[in-house]
Amino acid sequence: MSNSMYNDVWRDAMLELREILDQEIPSDPSVIPKEPEQAFEYFAQWYLKHLKLYRRLNETYDQMVHPQKRILVKKALESTMAHILELRSVLTKIKSTDWFDLDVILEELQMAPDVLDVEPPTCLALDRRRELAESETIMESLMAKYDIKPEPDIDAVAPELKFEDAIRIL
Repeated sequence: MSNSMYNDVWRDAMLELREILDQEIPSDPSVIPKEPEQAFEYFAQWYLKHLKLYRRLNETYDQMVHPQKRILVKKALESTMAHILELRSVLTKIKSTDWFDLDVILEELQMAPDVLDVEPPTCLALDRRRELAESETIMESLMAKYDIKPEPDIDAVAPELKFEDAIRIL
């Protein structure tokens, strides 16, 4: 898909985020239901909408080429993830359990169950890979500075066993 298409997806996602936040936080707090079942439905709807938005933002970040736009998408993605965790915490407090059934609400919102499959955000995986590479280079330079030899890899030292030999050992 083209870069302009993901720009459109990002713009639509940001408009949807603005709409969700405007609707989710009403000006009159009495609109939020007080009964546990109604409150659960209320917050579960927002939870599912945020999950759907998270997936769109994550895909957009993954496919976005422009580095400055990636930074903005990452900020929106991180804030959406934080809000998802807040909503999950509210739902957990209402139900007093970590597991709850969202099938009815999924059906009401006409969403597929795959919305509940949360993939790790691409931005965190890339950031973590960079951090690990940096720490590895620091460790290598320190080992070279203090003349420390790396320990041999156990798999490289262990002899290759044939299947029959392994069975005999067992």
